[in-house]
Amino acid sequence: MLVVEQDHFRKAAVEIGRSGENDTLPYDIDASFIRDKAEELSDICFRLFQEIEAKTPRDAKRFVNGLTIGSERLLVPAGAHGFRITTKIGPFWNLYLNGLGFAIAEANEGNRSDRAHSYRLSTNGDDLFDRTKSWRTYKEATLEEAALENEGCVVVQTDISSFYEHVYHHRLENVVDDLTPHNSTVATQIDRILSKLSSGRSFGLPVGGQCARVLAEVLMTPIDASLSDAGIVWHRFVDDFTLVCNSQQDAYAALSILSNSLADYGLSLNRTKTITLSAKHYREYIAVQLGQGDETTVALRELDLHFDPYSDAAQSQYEQLKKSFDAIDIQFLLDLEKQKSQPDAFVMAQIGRALKFQEPHVAAQLCATLGDCIFDKPIAESTMRR
Repeated sequence: MLVVEQDHFRKAAVEIGRSGENDTLPYDIDASFIRDKAEELSDICFRLFQEIEAKTPRDAKRFVNGLTIGSERLLVPAGAHGFRITTKIGPFWNLYLNGLGFAIAEANEGNRSDRAHSYRLSTNGDDLFDRTKSWRTYKEATLEEAALENEGCVVVQTDISSFYEHVYHHRLENVVDDLTPHNSTVATQIDRILSKLSSGRSFGLPVGGQCARVLAEVLMTPIDASLSDAGIVWHRFVDDFTLVCNSQQDAYAALSILSNSLADYGLSLNRTKTITLSAKHYREYIAVQLGQGDETTVALRELDLHFDPYSDAAQSQYEQLKKSFDAIDIQFLLDLEKQKSQPDAFVMAQIGRALKFQEPHVAAQLCATLGDCIFDKPIAESTMRR
């Protein structure tokens, strides 16, 4: 059961001093001040919490609505071609929100599945999150699934569309409320503070802070449970899902269950980032992602695909180039590039040149995938010209 104590605010102050108020922005000197005044500030936060907690949920809602919670919406670079919105919360309210978040994380940790790899609470008192849990260990865990030994296995990789932006406050409030004692105001406080940070909108988490990460994991906990209850083999890191299935039919059913579970919370899958791979291709795919090998990409890079149809040996050159693709899976490489925020311009150009050496039906399928990739990603102009 969720219990908020002064120590939660003190730990939040120490964490802010160590990591900063928002990891998408430069370290602010305010973070050092919060760390140095951890005891005094945590006492102020806890006394404010006790004052609000003594009210009824309705009165607490009215009280928080009347507060001024300072914040700024800022733009930070996202890749080479765009920006994303982040929220810089006023130092005091950032501390207060994080303190509540730490208490919520403690109450929720026991409900989480071992298949959820992101932002697990640390058993080391000096750290908030377990540093041994990472995106890499998430990927490595998927490779340990026994089903992958079956060559008929199908693996689905997908993620949630604009996850943080689409978190619905009232759904989150209900999930947090399930962790609290009767008549607690914690869920109400979280809902009202988030609403103020979102300029009155009822959706969206402030990007960059630790509390947002905690709240995102809290919201995902019942969704994770629905997958386990359905007997699906799954792994998750934040908004990335990997589903390990025995067949294409099972993969379709698993995606359907996941989609329905997400829809209950106002979320949906990203269609352009949902791919299905065989067990063999998935192992190769992860090897490339983890930097364990990129022989296939290297082989494609090194091929000289310039072909002169008017040369004296045109036919033999064509047949030789066509044969060279026996060891290169173009569709697999194209799927890899689709997953990148910025596809490799040269690899995409080579894939385009390779189309003329494929069978017509294969080339048509590759063209369709290539079109999706080009219009969904900002490919360099040089690639488009090629």
